[in-house]
Amino acid sequence: MNRRGKACFLFLILTIILTFTSVSLVKSAVSFEVNPENGDIIWYSSAISARTGTRWQPKGYFISLEPSDAKDVGYPLRKKSPIITLYTNNETVKTEKQKSSLGLSKVKNSISGKYIKDQIMSNKTFYSELIKKYRNGDKKLYIDTFFETYELVNDAYTRKKVIDAFRKKNKADFEKPNGKYIYVDGSKYEYDSENNEVKKIRKNDLTDIDKIKGAEGWSEDAKKQWLSDKYYNYAINYEIYSNVLVKYVDKKGKPLWDEELTDKNNASGSKMLNISSKDLSNPHYAYHRDEKDKELTQSEKKKYFGDEVTIGLPKEIVVTRNKKKVKYKLISSEYREASTPNTPENIKIGNEASSQKVVLGNEKSVVVGVYEGPPPTVYEKEEEISGEVGIPEPKGVIGSGTMGNSPFDIEKGIPVSEYYFKNVVTENYLLKYRFKRKTGEKLIDVRSYINWHLHWTTGKGKKRKRHSKVKRVDYLTTVQRKYSYWYIDSLLVYTLDGAVLVNAAIPDTGSMMMPKEPVTPKVECITGLSFDEHVKPPFESLTSVHLGDKSAKGRTIPPYNPSSAVESHIGDLMVKNDRLVIDDELIMDDKEVRKSAPKPVKPATKGKNISDKVLYEDGKTIDTQVQNGIYESSGQVFYTLSDSVNPEGETSLVFDIDDVNPVKVHTPVVCDYSIEDARKWCQLIKPDKSLYQLVLEKDFGIDIKTVGNHLDIKGYGERDYSKYTLKKEVVFPFEVEVDGKTYFANEPITVSGNTVFHLPMTVNEGKYTVVVRAYALNHISNSDAEEYANLSYKNYIAENKINVEVSGRLIDFTLLDVKNTSMWEGRNKEFVFGKGVRLYNLPLIKGDNPKFTNEGAFKKGYAVSFEMTTIGNYIGEAYGIRMDFDFYVIDTKAGSRVPVDIYYEEVYGKDNKKLGLIKVGGKRDNSNIHFTKVGDRDIGLYRYDKALLPKQLLAAGSNPYMQRWRGEYSLPERIYVCKRGFNLEEYMKKHSFIYFDEDFWIKSGYLTVLADISTLKDGKKVLSYINSDNENDGFFNNWRYETFGRRKKDINGDEIKFLHGDLFVFDLSKKIWQERRTKVKKVY
Repeated sequence: MNRRGKACFLFLILTIILTFTSVSLVKSAVSFEVNPENGDIIWYSSAISARTGTRWQPKGYFISLEPSDAKDVGYPLRKKSPIITLYTNNETVKTEKQKSSLGLSKVKNSISGKYIKDQIMSNKTFYSELIKKYRNGDKKLYIDTFFETYELVNDAYTRKKVIDAFRKKNKADFEKPNGKYIYVDGSKYEYDSENNEVKKIRKNDLTDIDKIKGAEGWSEDAKKQWLSDKYYNYAINYEIYSNVLVKYVDKKGKPLWDEELTDKNNASGSKMLNISSKDLSNPHYAYHRDEKDKELTQSEKKKYFGDEVTIGLPKEIVVTRNKKKVKYKLISSEYREASTPNTPENIKIGNEASSQKVVLGNEKSVVVGVYEGPPPTVYEKEEEISGEVGIPEPKGVIGSGTMGNSPFDIEKGIPVSEYYFKNVVTENYLLKYRFKRKTGEKLIDVRSYINWHLHWTTGKGKKRKRHSKVKRVDYLTTVQRKYSYWYIDSLLVYTLDGAVLVNAAIPDTGSMMMPKEPVTPKVECITGLSFDEHVKPPFESLTSVHLGDKSAKGRTIPPYNPSSAVESHIGDLMVKNDRLVIDDELIMDDKEVRKSAPKPVKPATKGKNISDKVLYEDGKTIDTQVQNGIYESSGQVFYTLSDSVNPEGETSLVFDIDDVNPVKVHTPVVCDYSIEDARKWCQLIKPDKSLYQLVLEKDFGIDIKTVGNHLDIKGYGERDYSKYTLKKEVVFPFEVEVDGKTYFANEPITVSGNTVFHLPMTVNEGKYTVVVRAYALNHISNSDAEEYANLSYKNYIAENKINVEVSGRLIDFTLLDVKNTSMWEGRNKEFVFGKGVRLYNLPLIKGDNPKFTNEGAFKKGYAVSFEMTTIGNYIGEAYGIRMDFDFYVIDTKAGSRVPVDIYYEEVYGKDNKKLGLIKVGGKRDNSNIHFTKVGDRDIGLYRYDKALLPKQLLAAGSNPYMQRWRGEYSLPERIYVCKRGFNLEEYMKKHSFIYFDEDFWIKSGYLTVLADISTLKDGKKVLSYINSDNENDGFFNNWRYETFGRRKKDINGDEIKFLHGDLFVFDLSKKIWQERRTKVKKVY
């Protein structure tokens, strides 16, 4: 509603719209028209035009609730139902002449709808019966006409007097019964201003048909007009919109208004209220459709006379008093009928007061809502207790693994790729509060009553009488009581919203950790109570206090002050605080007590620490790209406003976490190794047994081990570190091969597991250091290597050194040919064994010659050629092959093996002069140089001091890495054999001569030549073919390898057991010259 306040303050002013919803006439062609805006009724009638000076006209109309009986039509006053009378007055009930035609005078009749309403309302009986009739659904009304006669006045003098008197009348006078008449000289006149006619009334109140017919000497035609029923018993359906007025008053009956909303330009002077965000004038209408001011409408639904409606009253009204908003609360309501305005009906109190059911009718009836405002106070003061936001003490942890299983001490070291967890523990909420205590005194109106017993007498003497009467007298007394209560003036509860931990070592640094469990405190808060909810009257004052009975003489109540009596009956005020409970802890108690509510507990400004599962995350790993180092940590916790009362502060808070552990990233690697070297192939005579042995053209394996001991901290120590190893590599100072691929010296080779390497012949023999390395997952370039393990986090490489000794090979001894005889020649005079005899078939014994079955063992005087291979750099004057011999005689029958010495006769070459016996291997033998003619070349016989295959004897095709050595060996045709150790020199001294038939000479059996073959460098032995001194230490005995078993059977079936090194067998019983005298059987 706008602030013009168009509804009048006076609740008596109200418009009722009367509307004919339908019209039905009884045996009449009269046409009724109804104005729907104002309820005016208009109809037109006609009558025979007057032919004399005496005339008739309707004086008014009867409106009744019931129709006339058939015999009573034309006699309306015979009706038993209530009747209202409407008089013509040229204002609200009018008849207006129209143009006459065909001897008929036409008249426009009209009745004001407002006038009809006023007459209905003024007739209590009619109104009451009308309501009953309408409530039963019968909305028909009946109209009858009554008449008067007159004559026109033409006398100017009389006319002037009547007209002057007419002009002096008030407008309101015309609406009264007979109010249109003007009395002049004792006669009754009427002035028709519209037609300027002065009428002298002859007879009036012609209320039935007989009276109008007999009033004047009418013609018979005129009388017939009234015999028709068009002037009587007209029935119409008549429906009336209705309303009820509503007033808001205080307990003293004073209307409420809002001084801020008062419209100074409002002519009606009405006041306005703020009701449920609407501005409404007081009084206002519950049901009304006012086209000019729709804001007054609470319901668009049309209501009618007789309808039962429910009037809703607001439970609270806010008005402005002295620039302060004051809240009024509905305490009761009542209905007051307009006919009995001082008699309240249907009184309701409490919650029921907001609804009143009434039957619509008289719009001057009113529903009254009685409101109670804040009580007056004598004095009031406040004090407060408060607490600022608590400062949390968060703690953050970045740990390894999970909370319950941390494999590493992350502050001392954690490898990349390992899992970590994050955890923050802090208070679940923070609190800021301000509680205020309000104290004061309040005035209370207390109702009380006394039953007064009055006694008096009347008369004198015998006529004296005693009288008595009990009369209740009510009193209203104001008492004063103190009060004290606490309320929440401001409250801010900040709930933990999350946390972040920042550390450059973790991939989710700075990401928000959200609580995994509810952390919001349970806050129960009742606040915002009105003063009347905090401070309530003593329950003793809620009902009228009976102060007892008192007696008094006389008929009147004597003066009496009940204050002291009331004071003794009324206790202290009932007071209560706001209520505040946080996590089941009662902070402010709202129980209702007398006079003074309890002081609240001073709450903690921060909650309890959350469990370590609330802000917790795990399952992520430290990225392998993170470098080793010590990474400092920081963090923050976040709180957000979750509950508040009159908040004064931020909606969110952030606090630093001062106590977060650093993270030390140290990715550990260990570099140990195992090597499967080539010792089993090593032929070194004096190997360095502290070194691993590698042999040319042999494989060896290296496995870089990541199991080992590291730092003595949690998670490190003795263990396998393979999961932190990016790669493993080997660096050789010489060339190697892996799976057919050649790697050059000092070229890193990445390996995994046990890797088999091949050592090519191109490597020089000698001592070397091989480096093996293990790289950490987060290895960076230019990192230093640390021996065995990277104990310093600044290093990313662990390395180890393998000291090795590389040696060559002495292999493939092969018998190539037997010289000086044709018995070992095959076709084309080649060696009967083709490419030769390998060591595993040597020595040859009887039956081994494929050409002659009884041949095989060599004859004295045979020269045999052979060859062998060395691998290594044996080209140069400093290198050669040495063969050291031992001799044995094997008796195949006895199975004996006897070590022997061999002697030969030294002969001067030119004249074949014998110079004496020389012991093979003796001092003189070592000083001699012996030659035997083989082909076109002189070949040196093998002797201890000259047992060297010189450089010029290298076979064709030898190279710096592999050499093929060729040589020959023979024993003289004349040799003499005795047991080793026989002192032949002493024997000769004793006997002077030797005849060679002495029994100490051995002249039969197999003379076995045992050869210890070795390579030489600078005159020192290097490699040994048999290597018997080191064989027990796992070194290589090539003789064993190339010969397998050392047992052979000759053609006679005799088994001969040979030793490693047994190279040639000579049959002592045979000499080469015997071949020319002895026939041998060829096998081909």
